[in-house]
Amino acid sequence: MKQTFLLTSILCMLMSPNVMAANPHADATAAAAPATVTANQTENNQIPTNPIEIIIHDHNHIRQMIKRLEASLISNDHSISQSQFKELKDFLVQHETMEERVWYPKLKKNDPLKKVIAMLEREERNAGQELKRLDNGSNQTDWVPKVRKLMKDVEQHANDEETKLFPLVRENFNKAFLDEMGEKLKEYRIKNNIKY
Repeated sequence: MKQTFLLTSILCMLMSPNVMAANPHADATAAAAPATVTANQTENNQIPTNPIEIIIHDHNHIRQMIKRLEASLISNDHSISQSQFKELKDFLVQHETMEERVWYPKLKKNDPLKKVIAMLEREERNAGQELKRLDNGSNQTDWVPKVRKLMKDVEQHANDEETKLFPLVRENFNKAFLDEMGEKLKEYRIKNNIKY
């Protein structure tokens, strides 16, 4: 019975995203898989403490916003899709600004991450330009296909961060750095009133 309890405890620990973040030598295939932040980690709108978990939580929130927007596009409800697009745009701008001001500058100082960060910044610039073009063009006949392409690009960007950047962060930075960055991201979110 003790062995079963011990085995169950070990399996639960290994499945926790915090173990991956704290263990820079975790299995590379597990580190490359897109991660999720569980509901109990963000219960009561609590901000996660690990920077990777904070960003993954944002990604999951963005994915939910995209699903709702896609549903309104399918139902051809123009006023709801306009409102949902604006919410998505506003949150994307807040999220990307946080990464550009707080997260990426610290990571760029590490040579193995420079190339991946440059690619992610390019993706963000392209998305930002597309958001501006789409913001006032809702009456364009091609607005819906362009919004769908943007949503696909945003999801690809989140996947790129989760599968290409985060494994490198785990390999190249220690827990003290991650704790410090988590605090900086939390402070930025509170100061700029970014809500989930």
